[in-house]
Amino acid sequence: MYSTPSRTHYRRRGTAILIKNCIPHQHLPNPTLRYVEATMVIANFPNMPPINFVSVYNPPSMTHVHFTLDFELIYAYNSAVFIAGDMNAKHKKWNCLKTCHFGKQLVNFADKTGAIIAAPVEPTHHHYRTNSVIDMALVRNIPYAISALTLHELSSDHLPVRFHVDSGTPAEIPKKFIPNWRKFKQYLNNQAHEIFAPKNTDDIDREVARFTAEIIKAYRESGSWTELIKNETTAEIRAQVCERNKLKRIWHNTRHPADKNSLNRAQEVPTKTPQRAR
Repeated sequence: MYSTPSRTHYRRRGTAILIKNCIPHQHLPNPTLRYVEATMVIANFPNMPPINFVSVYNPPSMTHVHFTLDFELIYAYNSAVFIAGDMNAKHKKWNCLKTCHFGKQLVNFADKTGAIIAAPVEPTHHHYRTNSVIDMALVRNIPYAISALTLHELSSDHLPVRFHVDSGTPAEIPKKFIPNWRKFKQYLNNQAHEIFAPKNTDDIDREVARFTAEIIKAYRESGSWTELIKNETTAEIRAQVCERNKLKRIWHNTRHPADKNSLNRAQEVPTKTPQRAR
């Protein structure tokens, strides 16, 4: 993981990027940025140009600045750029009720530089005044379809966003196939085999194809799939956490005492469930 502490010295602020070790990448030092906070990593994928992934945070207090000037410095590092984070930019183009100064800047900057703005449909920030989409991505020179989805997996007023880059490569399967070689051998031994007496090359080709298919079938039927990632919580607890997150977003919107009481009761349930299970 690569992180950059906040220049404002707020512990809750700052940016970070978590990337797998198996992906070839290089951490880049930040240029001298005036407004936004950022962490940059250039990643190399097979059959794709290098992409500069940038995690950014635009503080909401600096309302009368042109924060996109910092993006021009980030552009200079690499042609393909994926800048994502909390930009505190509101615009009606991504389903906000109003357009703010940062939102206008971001739209104008994207139009001038040939970039696209990938924003989710649902709000990423819940507030008692209004819900809004302020977490998004600015994408440039990446020739793939990109979609964004708000994840309702946290009780915070800020929700995470998942971006999907459709590069055509198969998604990683969180399972591993474990063969049972004893069953594999038994399966092949139990198959009826006739004496093979080829008369021409076509007979040989057909026998090779038949035997190959038989081996593949024996391999598939003698093993089993094992999950590499196991959920440490039960389905009951996950459902309770989802309900708690929903109630907290409702309370953020209404600030009603009854909604607060419902939230307090929901927050106690996940901690009591493991005790009952034991």
